[in-house]
Amino acid sequence: MAAEARLRVAGLALELGDPATALAEAQAAGRDFRRQRRPAWTARATVTEAEALAARDGYTSEVLRRLCTAAATLRDQGLRAEAAYGHLAAGRAALALGRLAPARAELTAVSEIAEGQSLLVRLRGRVARVLLAEAEGSGDVLRECARGLRDLARHRAALPSLELRVLASGHGTELGEAGLRHLLPAGSPSRILEWLERTRAAALLRVHPPATGVDSDVIALRGIAQELRVARLERGEEPAALLARQSALEARIRRRSWTREETGTVAANPARGAELRRALDGEWLVEYAVTGDRLLAVVVEPRRLRLVELGAAEPIRQEAAALMFGLRRLLHGTRFAALALGAATEAVDALAGLLVAPVGVPADVPLVVVPSARIPGVPWSALHPAPVTVTPSAALWARARRTPPKGPPDADGRARVAVVAGPDLPCALDEAQAVAAVHPEARTLLPPESTVDATVELIRDADLAHLACHGLFRSDSPLFSALELSDGRLTLYEMLARGVAPHRVVLASCDSGAQRAYGGDEVVGLVGAMMAQGSAGIAATDLPIPDGASAACMAVLHERIARGDSLATAVWHARQALSGGGPEEYVAWCGLTAFGPG
Repeated sequence: MAAEARLRVAGLALELGDPATALAEAQAAGRDFRRQRRPAWTARATVTEAEALAARDGYTSEVLRRLCTAAATLRDQGLRAEAAYGHLAAGRAALALGRLAPARAELTAVSEIAEGQSLLVRLRGRVARVLLAEAEGSGDVLRECARGLRDLARHRAALPSLELRVLASGHGTELGEAGLRHLLPAGSPSRILEWLERTRAAALLRVHPPATGVDSDVIALRGIAQELRVARLERGEEPAALLARQSALEARIRRRSWTREETGTVAANPARGAELRRALDGEWLVEYAVTGDRLLAVVVEPRRLRLVELGAAEPIRQEAAALMFGLRRLLHGTRFAALALGAATEAVDALAGLLVAPVGVPADVPLVVVPSARIPGVPWSALHPAPVTVTPSAALWARARRTPPKGPPDADGRARVAVVAGPDLPCALDEAQAVAAVHPEARTLLPPESTVDATVELIRDADLAHLACHGLFRSDSPLFSALELSDGRLTLYEMLARGVAPHRVVLASCDSGAQRAYGGDEVVGLVGAMMAQGSAGIAATDLPIPDGASAACMAVLHERIARGDSLATAVWHARQALSGGGPEEYVAWCGLTAFGPG
């Protein structure tokens, strides 16, 4: 078991870009397997060791020889999935060395093994055929990629959990990139847009019906979270026993969500250019994509589609990272705040020059942005002078545009508004009262009445919900991200299970807009999951904004909503109220974002 664990560590290190650790662990595991006389496991270790060597020093004839030998051993042992992976790795090595004959043999072996096997093995067969077709300049690369993605879509559609669908999407990443490479030389913006939409937020386009009752494990998890909170306040630590119980409950809840029978309904199809132009109604949409290290953008204008090459992606990542560093320094209030503010402003200007200026969007035209998960940390609202909307995919935006308000209006014909304040936020009460003053018909929950059950019942079918409470983003498990309420945490798992998706939502909490990126340009967080459930628009921030920093702009935001403005326009006006403020207001100005048309 120790040897198997070492091999797992080696695989993880390889995925994380640490070939030195991967090589050391794979070699140690291989020695143990040989002593144990386990040829199949030895071959697995050899594949990982060879891949680590290639990642560290590049492909060599010795790497190719080891991969071919290990793949043949795995096939002889009857381990078809592992053999397919080994032959595919050997085929890639042969292509990298310019040796077409062994590449053809290895990639053909993958195709033969994949017939009639599980989805993952079949997808490896598709990838092998695509690589061989690209190398030989024959065959229909795009057709093979499309068939593989259709197989993946059918598999994903049968999965009962948003989390499983997101994780499964990563299996199509290589096919999606190969199809994009094939389409780029022709340069057809409409075909490229349609292809990108095949792999953008596809896991979010399927909606599950709400559960019939509240899971007892969810209630128990809420109680443990409260106990941990009390322990932190009283003792400054989190007891190991409580953490272990929390981990066990989370694992049980996750497993249950993976095995429920409902599979939901298809809610949207990939967006097409003509349909998008009609839905945009004068707005512009820009969908970004990274292929290799090149960044490109498909621009949807009122009368045409364009493809714009934006150059290397790495400088953009560096500017975004520098901006996030500067914004966090601003929040610490050090004596270097003035320098940090200047650096952050320069980074915002640089990002605008790299990402938006080359696209040529008129300064007064609202912009819809479909970002790439491979360029994270970009404050899109700060890069364009007109209102900006961010969305995981054009199809999800178009579906949200068609989404009607939740439920009927009240007796006076006014939309139903819900305002909730959470605990331990001194400014939350003032903020909730200021928002409620803008909407006389609003129903308000304040601590200690703002419990999980009361909040769920209040906001479930609201047309507009304002939540002024602490937010917790879990990058390790985004569906356990939560909002802090008076009797505990309302997790995203519970929100999805209970069908909580107000038509429009204002999340005035830290990190409420944070998203975790996965393979296949999938992202998961409060924003994406609520849009998947049917929310048409969400105002949130993906930065740790201090209590009260955005309070002044919330009244402005709701005044504009009450006038009938879209959520993006209301957020734009709210951000103007923050301009000219101090460091905390500048961070809020950068972070506050409108997601979806709202």
